[in-house]
Amino acid sequence: MQVSKKELEEIKAILEKHLHNKKVLAFGSRIKETADKFSDLDCVVFCANVFDFEQITEAFENSDLPFRIQLLMWEKLPKDFQEEIKKQFVVLQKGRK
Repeated sequence: MQVSKKELEEIKAILEKHLHNKKVLAFGSRIKETADKFSDLDCVVFCANVFDFEQITEAFENSDLPFRIQLLMWEKLPKDFQEEIKKQFVVLQKGRK
């Protein structure tokens, strides 16, 4: 995963604060290790709502991360895109039951 330990800690802290009980996966070029320095980190959130997204988007924008975080809602993704994500991902946060 093309994210430093410090960056990963910051991402996880923001996720815990704003999406504390939601499952979050990272996928895409930073996971496949094909990213360049301008690549964003693609993430998908399970069972999120619009309010969650507004708050966490603002938190990521105000963070010190040197790249953008793109958040998507799992339930709104086409099935073929979901299948593609399932091929290679990293769990950033486990959902709570």
